[in-house]
Amino acid sequence: MSDAFLTPAPGAKAAKTCGILAIVFALTCVGIPVAIVLGIVALIQHGKAKRLAKAQPEAYLPVPATGLVTGIIGLVLPVLMLPVVGITSAIAIPAFLAQRERAREVAVKANLEKARAQAEAALQAMQAKAPGQVPSQDAILQALATDPALLALRNPVTPTARP
Repeated sequence: MSDAFLTPAPGAKAAKTCGILAIVFALTCVGIPVAIVLGIVALIQHGKAKRLAKAQPEAYLPVPATGLVTGIIGLVLPVLMLPVVGITSAIAIPAFLAQRERAREVAVKANLEKARAQAEAALQAMQAKAPGQVPSQDAILQALATDPALLALRNPVTPTARP
């Protein structure tokens, strides 16, 4: 019987597909558990296809090693990617935290500048009402406590805290 009438063994194509997907998921670092599972499935499917092709050589084409190779690579890559993910995390997480701290400092400075401007405006308004008298600190604080613009300011560290 010629090779033109033979079909690929069931599982050979699935082994190749699962192996390729395992490599892709392993390289994305997000799908490392999925890559491990797909690598195992690729090896199992390749073994099944190889057994069927060996048992019935007159019905099936010989199984290429593609499923086996991609399955093994799909299992090895996640193990190799773990140190890369760890090193990247060790670099990125402290940098992220530092940026977050800088953003909080900028927000605090902006809030302080707004509060200072509001306090100056309140002082000028009080001096305009009573020219010649210097308002007390308590009067200024009471005026600022009722100012909606200052009440809208939020603590950038704990936004749910009351101002």
